[in-house]
Amino acid sequence: MTSDRNALPHQSTSLGPSIWAVSDGRAGNAAQVRSVTQALSETRRWMQIAHINGAGHRADPIVLTPRRPWTWLPGTAWPAPLKALPADQRNLLHSPWPTIWIAAGRRSAVYTAAIKQWSGDQTLCVQILDPKADPTAF
Repeated sequence: MTSDRNALPHQSTSLGPSIWAVSDGRAGNAAQVRSVTQALSETRRWMQIAHINGAGHRADPIVLTPRRPWTWLPGTAWPAPLKALPADQRNLLHSPWPTIWIAAGRRSAVYTAAIKQWSGDQTLCVQILDPKADPTAF
């Protein structure tokens, strides 16, 4: 995967630790991420990755909807993950990066690997379940 995010790696220490929770929108994956995040007692952001209908069922989700032809390929084959998103959603992923990123689902895995890269490996990235990708990317 090549970097398509030119932001400098940056985490905000003045705001304290932050957790971003990510799922592909499927109920089982969302429940897994929610449970881990709640166990850590901090839900700062809820992100939902959806490839069909980006309408989220949470109060204030950040909805990311990768588009075709990207979704026809496995996430590991996306050379520039941000380009898979509509223009208005590309700006949702920017620094300051979270302290911890917890994700589940194959469509979120490409963004998990990207966040690790964009944060300069400063974000602890946790990918729950089997994303069918090389675990060293996380």
